[in-house]
Amino acid sequence: MNQRSNTCVVPESPTSRTLFSVPYLPPQNPSPAGPSNKLPLWLALYFPKLPLEVVTNLAENTPAVAFEQQRQAYRITTVNDAADQASIHPGMTLAAARAMAPQLRTFPRDRMLEKQALEKLASRATRWTPAIVIRKDCLLMEIGGSLKLYGGLQSLLISVDSWIQTEAHRFQTAVTPTPASAVLSARAGRTLCITDRSQLISHLRDLPIEWLNLECRQSDLLNRLGIHEIGDLLRLSRHDLARRLNPAVLNQLDQIVGRTADPQLFYKPPLAFYEDVALMQDTDSIEFLLPAIEHLLNTMDVQLKHSCAAANHLNWILTDDHGYSLDIPVQMSCPHRETQVFLKLSRLAFEAVQLKRPVTHLALKAKLLISIPEDNDVLLADNCNLSGDPTVLLDSLQNRLGFKAVQGIRLNPDHRPERSWMPCPPGEPGPTFRSFPRPLWLLHRPRHMDIKHGQPCLQGKPLLLDKQVERISSGWWDKNPVKRDYYLASNNQLRAWIFRDLGSGQWYLHGIF
Repeated sequence: MNQRSNTCVVPESPTSRTLFSVPYLPPQNPSPAGPSNKLPLWLALYFPKLPLEVVTNLAENTPAVAFEQQRQAYRITTVNDAADQASIHPGMTLAAARAMAPQLRTFPRDRMLEKQALEKLASRATRWTPAIVIRKDCLLMEIGGSLKLYGGLQSLLISVDSWIQTEAHRFQTAVTPTPASAVLSARAGRTLCITDRSQLISHLRDLPIEWLNLECRQSDLLNRLGIHEIGDLLRLSRHDLARRLNPAVLNQLDQIVGRTADPQLFYKPPLAFYEDVALMQDTDSIEFLLPAIEHLLNTMDVQLKHSCAAANHLNWILTDDHGYSLDIPVQMSCPHRETQVFLKLSRLAFEAVQLKRPVTHLALKAKLLISIPEDNDVLLADNCNLSGDPTVLLDSLQNRLGFKAVQGIRLNPDHRPERSWMPCPPGEPGPTFRSFPRPLWLLHRPRHMDIKHGQPCLQGKPLLLDKQVERISSGWWDKNPVKRDYYLASNNQLRAWIFRDLGSGQWYLHGIF
């Protein structure tokens, strides 16, 4: 590669899985517009086998194809390697392919599954850039703004390449300064890495016009005129092209070479999460599920971080191949985004469950994702000690003992002490009001007190009355009236809250300070 060139063309090697090669970028003087790495740079990831990958395993030795109805015939859209070796190719009718390979496996094309697969890839790709576009068969990523963050173009492309290989998809790539040229190059199998817009035409001119989005009538017209490559079109005058071709074709050419704007609609990850995995073997052991649990939580963590979101409810779904299903909820008192917290609470929830039969699949659903702003704590998230967080303790108790076993307390607007509070979900707000000092420890039922020498006694020892603090006359409306005078009382051992019933004249112990 010439070190003075800003362009490299990398032929695809069947023995190498790394499809990126990065050009030498000579140093440039800064300009008022900013450094060169701020200019748009688009990475296209094209998945030529996606229609077949979403329905079957490409590695099978049996010929397999995906097909769909086109006009009056079923035609093949995608083939695996075995079908390709049997001379079965896209565009062929399904009947002809079956005649050539009787053992052929056929799958109707499912565009919804393809869309879901691309959305899943786009959601995971947000770790490199938020500017992602989903096309019908590829992802388009604007990476110019991410170069500085990832240490340059080479480092970023290596990182993306390592990730996409783990997704088990066949892919073709291209990096160019315009989105249209990146998609065009990737679909054509032209693995380009171009950072200079002026180099586009020279590297795209020999591409066949079939790679353009042309109507059959226009494609036939160009072939009759002897125009077979994009370079042939670019050499003609725009006036002559405008007379013979649809204006959309001219606009497409201008977008490819960067002469006109090409606005894109970026993908926004949904505020929801769902993903499932097939277990390596049937199991009724919770310990065997832990690797799958961690995998799903790590996958969700990527979406949470790049969506600036948090989850306050998880739902684990265990299923088998015979219709058995078990839901295991994980409830949190407040939104969290830490994977370790999710893992700890999930383990507690699973420990409280006894699997009745072996399961084959595990799924994770985040019922509610709440948008929250980024804060500085995220920078130190790996070093945070969550053991001192009271909300984590509360969530741990609830998921271990049950959600109804751990309750909060809130005030109830009633002067009668035994009716002035009520259980509630932890953290639920309630009314507030000012009252006289009252003890936190109230007896379930007031205890009758003996009187000796005119003094109320507790365990045979008289209490010294300090002062009267409160008179209550209430409850007549619900047929539970009370009339009491409350006093502070104490001895050498404790400080008590006692009252004298104004109806009977009896003394009662009601609380301890």
